[in-house]
Amino acid sequence: MLFPEVGVAQSKNDSLNRYYHKIANESSDTNKLFLAFEFYENFRKRDVKKETEVHRQVSILRNISFIQEKFGLLSESENTIVDALKMLSILKDNDSIKVDTEGALNISLGRLARKKEDYKSAINHYDKALILSRDDATITMINTNKAYLYYRLKDYNVATEKYEVVLQKYLASNDSIRIARALNYLGMSLAKQKVPGALEKIEEALTIRKQVNSDLGIFDSYYNLSEYYRDRNNNKKAVYYINEALKIAIANNNLDLKYNALSSLMKLDKNTYIREFAFLVDSITSVKRDIENQYAEKKYTTDKQKALAQKRGQEAEEYKKQRTIYLLVALLIIVLSIGTYFLLKSRHKKNNIVQIYKTETRISKKVHDEVANDIYFLMNKLQSGEVDSIDVLDDLEQLYFKARDISRENNDINTKDNFEETLKFLLLNYRSVHTEVITRGLHKIDWKSISENKKTAAYRVLQELMTNMKKYSEANAVVVRFEQGNNKLIITYKDNGVGTSLKKSNGLTNAENRIHTVGGTIIFESKPTEGFKSVITI
Repeated sequence: MLFPEVGVAQSKNDSLNRYYHKIANESSDTNKLFLAFEFYENFRKRDVKKETEVHRQVSILRNISFIQEKFGLLSESENTIVDALKMLSILKDNDSIKVDTEGALNISLGRLARKKEDYKSAINHYDKALILSRDDATITMINTNKAYLYYRLKDYNVATEKYEVVLQKYLASNDSIRIARALNYLGMSLAKQKVPGALEKIEEALTIRKQVNSDLGIFDSYYNLSEYYRDRNNNKKAVYYINEALKIAIANNNLDLKYNALSSLMKLDKNTYIREFAFLVDSITSVKRDIENQYAEKKYTTDKQKALAQKRGQEAEEYKKQRTIYLLVALLIIVLSIGTYFLLKSRHKKNNIVQIYKTETRISKKVHDEVANDIYFLMNKLQSGEVDSIDVLDDLEQLYFKARDISRENNDINTKDNFEETLKFLLLNYRSVHTEVITRGLHKIDWKSISENKKTAAYRVLQELMTNMKKYSEANAVVVRFEQGNNKLIITYKDNGVGTSLKKSNGLTNAENRIHTVGGTIIFESKPTEGFKSVITI
C-alpha cells in the first residue's frame, strides 16, 4: 500500500514533489535517492501542531523512510515511521486518511522488522495493520506476510494453515505470481512436517514461475528445492538446485541473491566457494558502508544548517553552565581515580615495585603534559576575566576526553568473562560521526581456548592501533577482522586513512614487543594516501 502523495509546497515545488515521490517509491539509483532525501529533509518539521500540516509532514516522513530503507538503514527508517505515527495522533480518530495511513505505516514497520529478522515484532505490526485495513487485497497481502513469518519462526502448522487460505484467494483472482509463491511456501511448510505431497507443490510453483518468466521466483524455487533435498541428506540434488539458483543470481547481477546462494553452497561444499563468498561479502559490505557514510554526511549537513538558524536562549545558556560544572566534577574524579588506583596498586604489589614505578612515572608525565598544563592554561584564562563561556566549555570538554582516555588506557582488562563484549566495546568506542568502525568474525572466535596473556596482548595492541588511527590517520572507515584456525588467532586491522611511510613510533614498537612476548607476529603495511594495514598472528 503506497502512501498518498501530498504536496510539500505550492506552485514550483509541486512538480519536484511528484518527481521525488516517484523516486522514493520506485527508484534504486543512489544519486537520485540522495537528491530526494535532501529535498524532503528541507521541508521536514520536527514539531507539528496544526492538523492542516499533519498530512503533508507524514507524507514527507513516509518518503524519507522509503529512502532510508533502500539504503539499508532499517533502524533509521523505523524511527522515521514512529515519528510519523506520533504526528497522526493529532488527527481525529474518524479521519479516514488517518486510518488508511496508520495501516500503511504499520505495514512498513512489519516489513522493516522482518528484514531485521525480528519476526515476532513483525507479526504484531501486521496484526495492527489488519485491524485498520478495509480492502481484501491488502488483507490477503498481510496474511501472506504473516504466513511467511510463522514459517521463519518454524511454526509450520500455523504457516500451513495460513498459506492454504491465501492460496485459495490467489486462485480465485488467477494471480499466477502470487499463486506460485503461496504454493512454494505451502510445500516447504508441509515438507518441514514430512507431509506427503510437499515436493509436488514446490515443483508446481517452479513450473508456474518458469511460465511467467519470473527470475526472482525461479531463484526462490531453486533455493527451496535445494533446502528440501539438504534436509533429506541428498547432497547431490541439493548442490544441483543451489547451482541453478546461483546461475539466476549471476544472470541478474543481484548481489543479495548471489550472497544467499553462495552462503548455502558453503554449507554443502565449504572449500570450493569460500574464497568467492568472502569476496562477495566484502563487496556488499563496501557498497552498504559507502551509502551509510554518504547518508550520514548529508543528514549531518542538513541538521547542522537547521541548528545554526536557531537562536541561543537563556535556557541553553543555563544548560551550558550546568554542563561546565559536571565536566569539572568528572575531570576531578577521573584525575583523583587515576592517582588512587596506582597508589593502591603499588601497596599491594611490592614485588613489582620497579615496573610500577615506571608505569606511574609514565602516567604522571602523561597527566602532567596532557591534563595539568591545560588546566593551568584554563585557570589563567578564567582569571583574566575576558572569556567566552562557549570557549571555556569546549576547553573543559577536551580536558575531560583527555583524562578519560588516560583512564581507559590503564584500566585492568577483564579477560575471563565475556571477552568478546570487552573487545567489541573497545573497538566501537572509537566510532564517531566521521569514522565508521566495523568488526568481522568477532563472535566466531572461541575466546576460552586463548590464553589470558594473548587476549591481553590483542586488546592492548588493538587499543594502540585505534588510538593512532584516531590521532593521525583521518580515516572514515576502519575494518577489524578476526579469524581462528590451526591453533592461531589472526586479527587484520585496516583503515582508509592518509597512510604513512613506515617508520615505527613508540606506539608501534610497543605493539610489536607485546606480540613477540606472547610468541606471535605482527606485520605493518602502509604508504602515504593508501591507508594503514596490520596483520596480527598469535
